[in-house]
Amino acid sequence: PLALGLAQLRPSTRLTTLQSSAIAFSCVNDDACIVECSSPLPSHRAFRVRAGLAEITVREIAFSVGKLGASVWPSSLALSQWISSCAVLRSLNESRILELGCGIGLATMTAAAAGAHVVATDLDGQSDDEPSMILDNVRYTAALNQLDERIEARELDWRRPETFLPECFELVVGSDLVYYRENLGPLRDALVHHVAPGGRAVLICPDRDWSDARESRASVRELVGLLPAGEVVVQPWTIRETRDSVMK
Repeated sequence: PLALGLAQLRPSTRLTTLQSSAIAFSCVNDDACIVECSSPLPSHRAFRVRAGLAEITVREIAFSVGKLGASVWPSSLALSQWISSCAVLRSLNESRILELGCGIGLATMTAAAAGAHVVATDLDGQSDDEPSMILDNVRYTAALNQLDERIEARELDWRRPETFLPECFELVVGSDLVYYRENLGPLRDALVHHVAPGGRAVLICPDRDWSDARESRASVRELVGLLPAGEVVVQPWTIRETRDSVMK
């Protein structure tokens, strides 16, 4: 069965502790799993992943060529924190995992630094006549961090099953993937196709307030409801919030 990990956070606050029945880790002060540090490169951001593991630099690109995958989002930081927790790190060495909607690739780089082989996927173009730099940027970032031998950047559009990969993964991860309601069905299909029997998907999504939205938006729990009955084990996640968190 699939095991879907849910994480909910309020984007206006900073994280301290992410807990579930399977794992708990702290992200406070010097004990943080991932903290931002200075980068000498313009348009780049650097992150220290757990003391002694790695320092990862990612490049943010213009919205016009990267759209929603152009910058670091709070959920991608939370996913990187989850990956860099001790229990997850021990399970990643030499494993092969898939990231859906990788964006600039912070979580992908974190997993690769921990020893995983990562297939990083996203859109390769926003439209037929408007190419995207997302995957090229991931390849650049992988080389910059000397992780290119562990990272493969591939196009995967949930709305186009012909782009689905011909393999399944024990672990599929993603952050901030649930937004438009019309994409819930395609995302469900992508999860069912790519998560191996007995594997799991861990999705980290913000708990947004859509009360003033002009169009209705989707929720992660709606996605769970669409997954095949009897084949999904929901692993509930909660975010404990405090004001003295130091996620930068």
